[in-house]
Amino acid sequence: MIKSHIFGILFFVTLCYGQEKIVLNENFNNNRNSWDLRPTSKEFKVTIEKGVLHLEKFHKNFDNRGCLWYSKEVEGFDTSKNFSIVVKAKQISNGDFTDVLDIQWGVSSKININKTAMLYQLNIFMSGEVRLDFFQKKWDNFNKVNIKKKLDEMDFDPKANNRYEILQEDAFVSLKINEKEVYKQYVFPIEGSSIGFQHCLKGAWEIDQIVVSQLLPISRNIVINETDSLKIKLVESQIPNALNVTTIDNTELTINNVAAISKPIEEQGLKVFKKEELVIYPNPFKEAFNVKFNLDKDGSVDLYVFSIHGQLMKTENKYFHKGEQSFLVELNVPIGVYIVRVITKNNENLYKRIVRIAD
Repeated sequence: MIKSHIFGILFFVTLCYGQEKIVLNENFNNNRNSWDLRPTSKEFKVTIEKGVLHLEKFHKNFDNRGCLWYSKEVEGFDTSKNFSIVVKAKQISNGDFTDVLDIQWGVSSKININKTAMLYQLNIFMSGEVRLDFFQKKWDNFNKVNIKKKLDEMDFDPKANNRYEILQEDAFVSLKINEKEVYKQYVFPIEGSSIGFQHCLKGAWEIDQIVVSQLLPISRNIVINETDSLKIKLVESQIPNALNVTTIDNTELTINNVAAISKPIEEQGLKVFKKEELVIYPNPFKEAFNVKFNLDKDGSVDLYVFSIHGQLMKTENKYFHKGEQSFLVELNVPIGVYIVRVITKNNENLYKRIVRIAD
C-alpha cells in the first residue's frame, strides 16, 4: 500500500523540495569566479585573501552616507523560483550605531541602480532583529521582526563563523541561522539572477563561503487547488475520521473540497482582551489595514497573519504601553481570506477574519 502524509496546522497538500541544483559554490580560492575587488578605495575595502572575501567600510554612516552595493550575477540562477542562498560569515569589526548583515537577491546593476535594479534585501541586525526590504527605484519595507530571544537561545555570536541561509520556497522567504529558522515572510518572487550585499555602516565582514542552489521538487508529490479533489491510497486504519472522503474499493479514496476539511481557525475558540473587541479596518482591505485593541498593561504584542489553510503569511512584534492601541499593517498577499491572530505578553489571544480584495 502507498501511504499518504498530511502536513500543516490545517489540512493541505503541498509540493516538497528535497533536491537541489547547486549553481554557485564559492570558497574564494584564487578568485576563480572573478569577483570585483577594490583594494585601494578611499571609503571601502574589498579583497580576497586566504580564501576569504573581505568587505569593509572605513567611516560611520553619519559621516559618510555612501553605501557599497556589491553584487554577482550567477549563471543558471533564477530568483523567481525556489532557491537557497547560504553565506558563511563573521563580523570582524564594527563601530557604527548598529551592526547589520544585508543580503540581496534579484536584479542588480553596476551602472544605474536607481533605474534598473529590482531586488529584495534581508537585513540581519546583530542586535536581534530582521527586516525585509524591496527595492525598485525606491525602498519599501515589508516588516521588521524581533528575533533576539531566538538568538539568545542559540548563544549567537556575530563574531563567530556563522551560517546564514535564505530560503525561498513557494513564495515564502525564510532565514535560518546555524540551521535554526528565525524568520519567515510571504513575498512576491521576482525574476533575477544576482546575489549581493549592501554595506553602509562602519565595520568589516569576512565571508569564506557562498553556496547558491536552485531547489528542485520531488516528483512524487503534488499540488492541488483548494476546490480540487485529491485521489490517494491509504491503509484503511490510517483514514482520519474527520476527512470528507469517498472510498473506492476500500483502498482508493477521494478527498472532496480540501478547503472545507478543517474548521476556520477562529471557530476553534475566541479569547479577547478583557472583553474589548479587536478592530480591523478597512476590511476588506487592499494593501494595508489598521489593527486596534486595548491593553490593560504595558507589554509586547505578537501579530500573525495566516492563510485560511494555516500558512503563516506575516509576523510582527511591537511593544505597547497600556491603553488603546492602533497600528498599520501592510500586507502583500494574493486575493483571499486570511486570519489575524494577536497574542499579548500574557498569551491572551484574539482572532479576526479579514479579506484581501483586488486593487
